[in-house]
Amino acid sequence: MAKVIKYGLEIKVPKEDKQRIDILENITLGSSDRSDIVIEAEGVSPLHLKFKIEDEVLTVTNLGGAGNTKVGRHALGQGKTYILDKGDKITIGKTTLLVTTEKVEEEEFEVQEEQEELIEDEGTEEAIPVAALEDSDNEVAEEVDQEEEEGEAEEYEEEEEAEFEEEKTSTFVRIRRILDRKSRSTPQSQSKFKKSKNNYPPIPGFAFRILSILINAFILFGIFFYVLPLYPIDKEIQPVLDFILSKKELLLSLIPPEIMPKIPATVLVVIFEPLYLKIALAYMALELAFHFLLGTSLPLFLAGVKEFSSNIFVARIKAVIRCVLGFITWPFLIFDLPLLINKRTFKEVLTFSHLHYRGPAFKFISLFIFYPAIILSVILFPLLPIAEDLIVKRTVTETKNIVKPELNSEDEFVRTIINKSFSIKTKFELKPGLYVIPSIAAGYPQMTFMDNDGKRTVKMKISKGIDLNPEFKKIPENDFYFAKSSPKLNLFLKQEKAEEGFEDEINSIIVDTLSLSLLSVHQFILNHGPFFKPYLPIREKLFEKLGRPASSQIIYRNREKILKIESREQVIKTNYYLPLIGLVIPIVEIEFNKNSEVLASKIITLYEDSSPVKPSMVPSFDDVDEWNGFLILDMLTTMLDKSKPLPKALAKETYKYFFSMIKKSNESKESKMDRTLIKTFKEIDLAIKAAIKARGENRQLSDFNYSMNRLQKALEDKDQAFFQMNAP
Repeated sequence: MAKVIKYGLEIKVPKEDKQRIDILENITLGSSDRSDIVIEAEGVSPLHLKFKIEDEVLTVTNLGGAGNTKVGRHALGQGKTYILDKGDKITIGKTTLLVTTEKVEEEEFEVQEEQEELIEDEGTEEAIPVAALEDSDNEVAEEVDQEEEEGEAEEYEEEEEAEFEEEKTSTFVRIRRILDRKSRSTPQSQSKFKKSKNNYPPIPGFAFRILSILINAFILFGIFFYVLPLYPIDKEIQPVLDFILSKKELLLSLIPPEIMPKIPATVLVVIFEPLYLKIALAYMALELAFHFLLGTSLPLFLAGVKEFSSNIFVARIKAVIRCVLGFITWPFLIFDLPLLINKRTFKEVLTFSHLHYRGPAFKFISLFIFYPAIILSVILFPLLPIAEDLIVKRTVTETKNIVKPELNSEDEFVRTIINKSFSIKTKFELKPGLYVIPSIAAGYPQMTFMDNDGKRTVKMKISKGIDLNPEFKKIPENDFYFAKSSPKLNLFLKQEKAEEGFEDEINSIIVDTLSLSLLSVHQFILNHGPFFKPYLPIREKLFEKLGRPASSQIIYRNREKILKIESREQVIKTNYYLPLIGLVIPIVEIEFNKNSEVLASKIITLYEDSSPVKPSMVPSFDDVDEWNGFLILDMLTTMLDKSKPLPKALAKETYKYFFSMIKKSNESKESKMDRTLIKTFKEIDLAIKAAIKARGENRQLSDFNYSMNRLQKALEDKDQAFFQMNAP
């Protein structure tokens, strides 16, 4: 008589006696009453292991045990199968299973099997069809998980406990007798199984699917804007784009004629726009890659969602087909609406797929760790190269348009000043004790304000403008998002068209670039896209020109489109004003020292309360009744502009104005005002010579130069007789 191998398990749970159980055929082990061997111990899942004997070879398969399951020193992964032999030890947490074997006569073995079946027939009339599910063990395992988590199988579990109460062999191990395979496959048993509720674990709901789509969008955003620019794929992808565009008419013909008129033309334009087609192709490639590698999309995978299949290759094939069907059916949301009632989608039904959660822990970890990490990494990634620059505290604040009270226009000292040199219109209180001295410093207009005692001085001057043309022309080359964020400026830079409003796009870039910081990055992305580096040269050039005031405060006066930069670290304090009038920005400086802060505040108010001057608002010099320092400055700057005729009143009115200034200086006997006037005459002399060189020999300019030199010499020599004899 031949002998056969009889396998057994020696089970040891902490604080319990060992127990030996024979393995006569395929059996399952877990903590649920659905298992053949029930072990209620720490780390044991509802349906943890499956033991199978085939050709006298014993194998064990991990059906979904989340605990630390090892065979010897080797971890047994989920869905993995391991061949067992005598002496092999399986550990589940603190529970150990020792494999034992013995050889028995074949006849004795068959008799024992018949006795087992007889006991089952007598003791269990309504058995649960375990073997009927032999080919879908994972489905049963996950079914148990769901029924235990949702509490929807309480009645069934109570029946199970009553049914197997007499079969408990100890306080920690309960053995369910193995039923005859034929009895398991009866129509009655299968009918009972099919009618049971929640045959599969819970599927990802509609809200979670929408969230995963949003996370997918962030991932696509990061790849499309940060990775693809480093590895241009336009040449490789262009044939695909050309093929799609060549089939445009065919694709449109698939739309029913009654629906076609209702589709806005802009929608069709967007769908076949090459940029959007490129984004769509990148998204499809990304999704296909994730489905092939992970069995589902990356966000769902991170949330612990997997395909209800024990075969990894079958799961991947299903995933790819499911993904392709999703691309085809995405316009028809009706195919995904079953998610609202926790049912499978159309593509999942067609591919016999059952997506489910591996456990609630994965979902919460994704919601609070993985998903936020993806979002933050996509947003903060472009900041890494410029993080050090953004640490410097520079702020841009926007002032509100506050209507200030008007000055008393009936006051004899209040005048409305229109100054072409500084492009301002303002109301100015010309008090007798305030002197305004115009000059030309290094070829640019300058105003010097002095109080009645000549000790407090404030200078308002225009320096050479900042030419940002080179920096702006490089932006479209390094930021392909630029054409979408600043379309009018993009056309202007290409010298194709100067549409109204492109200046506003210039101003927006300058203001947002200067205000760029870790706190304002989101606003910058919304306005201009995710690329920061092409815009940094603008920022660097502005601050290089302004001496990089590290602790300066930048204030944007939206109504006048003026940037104000306050520098507080220098001995001589300066307020910089940048009128945003194009790609060449003049810099207006109001310079003062500590002793002149009160006077400076008045001049600052004068400038900040001004409004921009349009060419039509500038009066003709021939129509001026009363001359002041602002108008004299405009005449001096006109002298430097060879494209405009010289004002007839240039020499006469300038001589009269400076003569009156010298007279006031003599009356006040303040040496500082004398020095200021002498310096002013030298600067004007240089300006006149520059104008003569630019315009050629000009009698009017020569006479003006002669009269101003006489005034300067008399002032330096303190020749009082000259001022008495040569009064205008």
